Amino acid sequence: MTDLLNDREYTLVDVNLSRTAEPGIVLFFRPVRYDEFTTTSGVSFPFPGEEKEGLLNEHDRQIDSDASRAVSRQRFVAFHDLYRDHGIHVQYR
Repeated sequence: MTDLLNDREYTLVDVNLSRTAEPGIVLFFRPVRYDEFTTTSGVSFPFPGEEKEGLLNEHDRQIDSDASRAVSRQRFVAFHDLYRDHGIHVQYR
């Protein structure tokens, strides 16, 4: 997996995601990192790959690293809002 916000590579382990995710999608999730791998925290917001540049631009516009709110919380709120308008809506069973 490539972390687009930090330009880093990680090994991601998520069995259900590997069975359903399509190549090229952009996912926002909160990573849980271990020494040898990373997994998702459970909630993911998938977006079409062609939305990548717009998502990154909107992220940069909305995130204030000097604000009193934690950047991770700002990111979650920003991508949650973007998901409503641009995301690939998923129905869980």
